[in-house]
Amino acid sequence: MPKYTLPVWDEWKKLTEFFALSDHVFEAQASAWSALPLASPATAELRIGDDDFKFESKGNRYAAVLADRHMLSTVVLLHSHGLMQTSMSEAYDELARISHANTPLRTLYIANPEHITNLMKNGGVESWGTQILQDLGRSWTQVEGGKAGMVEAAVIRNALAHGQQYVSQTMVNRVTQSGGTLPWGVGNPIVLDVALTKEYRHRFRSLMRVVDHGVFELD
Repeated sequence: MPKYTLPVWDEWKKLTEFFALSDHVFEAQASAWSALPLASPATAELRIGDDDFKFESKGNRYAAVLADRHMLSTVVLLHSHGLMQTSMSEAYDELARISHANTPLRTLYIANPEHITNLMKNGGVESWGTQILQDLGRSWTQVEGGKAGMVEAAVIRNALAHGQQYVSQTMVNRVTQSGGTLPWGVGNPIVLDVALTKEYRHRFRSLMRVVDHGVFELD
C-alpha cells in the first residue's frame, strides 16, 4: 500500500475538515433562519456583533449568503492549489535525502532548492506536472482526471485568484489545447459549488499522492 508521509497532508486534512464543517454550518444556519416565525423574512433586519466585525443585513440578503457556496469554495480551492504546489517542493526536499535517487530534477533541486518553486512559477501544470511525473517514473494516466482535468482545475483556480468573474476565450483555449472542456462557455460566470470544488480537490490530491508515492518507492 502507498505510504503518504509529506508534511503537507496534515494541513490538507485540516482544510478538508474546514470545508465540510463550513458547508454544514451554512446549511444549519439556513434551516434555522427559514424556521423563524417572521412576518416578512425578506425584509427582516439582522444584526450580529458590533464594531468592525458587525454583520448587518436584510433577511433576503442573509438567506442568499447562506445559500451561496461560491466564495467558500473559492477560498478552499485557492488554498488547496497552494498546498498541492507545496507538496511538490516537499517531495523533492524528501528526495534530496535519498542518496541513491539520482533523478534529473533531484540533481537540479540539490544545486538550487528553489528549482521546483521556480519550475511551477514559470509554466502551467501541464508543463511542470509532466516534468515532475516523468522524473519520478509516473504519468498523467495515474492522476485522477488526467492532464486535461488538472489543467481545467488549474485554469479555474488561476482565474479566481486574479478576481476574474467570467470565462475568457484564453481560458477555453488553454483547456481545449490540453484535451479538456470547461463547465461553462465564454462569457459565462465562473460559479463554484461544493461538488465541483470537491472534484477539483480530488484531482489535486491525486497528483500529490502519485508524486508522494513516487518518492516513497525511490527510498
